[in-house]
Amino acid sequence: MKTGFILEDLPESQAWLRDALEQSFPGIAIDSAYSLAEAAHKLAAGPAPDIALIDLGLPDGSGIDLIAEWRAADPALPADRAGVLWRPEIAPGLVVPFDGDPSAAAEWRAAALLKAARRTADGLHLRFESGLQLQFCGAARAGQPLFVVLAFDRDLGLRIDAVERLNRTLSGRPSAPSHWTRGQRERLAKSLAALDGALMGETYRQIAARLFGRHAGADEPWPTSSIRATTIRLVQSGRRLMGGGYRQLLRKGL
Repeated sequence: MKTGFILEDLPESQAWLRDALEQSFPGIAIDSAYSLAEAAHKLAAGPAPDIALIDLGLPDGSGIDLIAEWRAADPALPADRAGVLWRPEIAPGLVVPFDGDPSAAAEWRAAALLKAARRTADGLHLRFESGLQLQFCGAARAGQPLFVVLAFDRDLGLRIDAVERLNRTLSGRPSAPSHWTRGQRERLAKSLAALDGALMGETYRQIAARLFGRHAGADEPWPTSSIRATTIRLVQSGRRLMGGGYRQLLRKGL
C-alpha cells in the first residue's frame, strides 16, 4: 500500500489535496500535519512516505527546511555525508537539548570538533564527531546562560548519560566506555552488510561468501549449513533494523 503525507496549514487546502491524492492513488494511506513542527514530529516516528505534498510557506517556517532534512537523510548518501540529525524524543541517549542563547554554540565549534550543524523549525542542531548531538531550542534571550532541559520520563537515565558524555567532551576527559560490546558492534555491522547484499539481489550463498569468506561452510552441505543459517538470521536482523528497529539503537545512544 502506498503512503502519502500532506503538510498544509489551511484545512480547505489540505482537504482538497487529500481528495486529489485519493483519486490519483486509490487505497493510499494518508497522514497530515498543519505545521512544520507537527510534520517533523510525525515523520521522525516512522518511515518516509511514498509521496509528500509540502506547503513551503507555513506559520512556523518553510517547508523547504523539511525537504532539506529528507535530502540529508537520503539512504543513497554515504554515512559521513548524510548529515542526519536526530531529535531528543527519538534518540534520548544521544541528543542533549538546551534552552538558552544558541549563539553560545559558536564557541563550541572550535573547541569541540563539531561535525555538522543545521537550523530547523525546532532550533539549532549540532553534532560532534563522536555522534553525540546538541539541540539549542533558542527560547531564551541572547546573553542568558544555557541550561539542559531533560524530560522526566522512562528515558531519564539515558538522557543523563548523554549529558555526562557531553560534560566529558567539553572538559577534555576521555569518553565513557560504550555500552555496546565489541561482539554486538560486529554483529550489527554484519547485519547491515547482509541487508545491503539482500537489497542488491544477492543469494544467501553470495552474502555468506562476502561476510565469512568464499570457503566458509565448505565442509557442510549448504542447505543445512550453520553458515547459511547464520546468514539468514543476519539478513532478517538487517531487515528489522531497516523496518524501524534502528530507533531502539538510537534510544540507548553511544
